[in-house]
Amino acid sequence: MGNLMRGITLYIFSFILLFGGFGSVSKPKFLQPSEAFKVEVNKSNGFLDINISLGEKIHIYSKDLYVKVIEPKEFEVEINKPKATKYEGDEVYYGKLRFSYPSWTIESGYQAI
Repeated sequence: MGNLMRGITLYIFSFILLFGGFGSVSKPKFLQPSEAFKVEVNKSNGFLDINISLGEKIHIYSKDLYVKVIEPKEFEVEINKPKATKYEGDEVYYGKLRFSYPSWTIESGYQAI
């Protein structure tokens, strides 16, 4: 009888681990872009202060982080990126990113186009 109870207990425990409980299996939540990547840019004392908040369990690859001016004409701006974290052989960012960029360089880049 003891082995039977132990087997049933093991079966129930395995079921709970596999399925997360009775009827509580949930699908992963996919974030909308506005939830996954929140970007705020402020101009202060001749600098653009750029703040990026990444959603929970979201990362961005260092190679994919860039600043692009889109109005009145489109061009990409070269930036000094913050230090990234190593992840599976790549460099990524998590959580919150903050960096400043001199606004005059963007303004002069626009005038050069």
